[in-house]
Order: sequence, then structure tokens, then C-alpha cells
Amino acid sequence: MEETISEEGDRFALLAEQLEAQLATFGLEPIELRGERRGEYLRTNVLAAQVELGEVLDLAFWKPWGRSDGELRPGVTRQDVADEMADVLKFTANVGLLYGVTDEDLAGALRRKTRLTHQRVEREDPR
Repeated sequence: MEETISEEGDRFALLAEQLEAQLATFGLEPIELRGERRGEYLRTNVLAAQVELGEVLDLAFWKPWGRSDGELRPGVTRQDVADEMADVLKFTANVGLLYGVTDEDLAGALRRKTRLTHQRVEREDPR
């Protein structure tokens, strides 16, 4: 059986915890940013999330001109994948904080998107 990599068993509040981190580290509540600072914050966090996604990709074999089976590179662990995914989520959460998105908003959006995806798949590929 594979070992769990979580530190806590309770529900994780991504946006609430990221807001606490922004306040503690930078004294910053993103939703209060205005003007060019707001645009810079948005741009920085979206670009950072994209870079971190690239780092997730680089943990595995994916290049069509080489090995592309999606297996993790030697020495890369599940924890390494989780760590890079956490970076993606933190920067993405910062974008949500800029617009006042809450954990409840995000959970509802994920449920809606999942339901819509299932409905689309059922329409296009009835089995």
C-alpha cells in the first residue's frame, strides 16, 4: 500500500490559507490592490502558475521527439509531483484572491464543471 503524503486529514481551505500566507508574508490583501499594482499581481501570478505547470511536466517523460510515456523520471517521487502541484495551486489561488473568490466559490465551480463535463461526455459518447 502506498504511503500517504498528506500532513493532515481534515479539509484543506486553499484560498483561506493562501490569504493568511499573503497577509503574514507581504501584509497584502490582494482584493485591495488597484491600478497597475493589480495588473502586475495578476500577470505575475498567472505567469508563475504557468512556469510551475512546466515544472510538473518536466518531472515526467513527455516529449514526442523522445520518450513520451508519461512515466516519472528516475528519482522523482509522488511527493515531488505534489510539491510542484502545490506551487501551481498557490499561484492560482492568488489570482482567485485578487477577485474575492472563496473556497466555497471554488468548490461550487468544481462541482458544476465536473457535472457539465460528465453531461457532455454522455451526450457525445453514450455507452
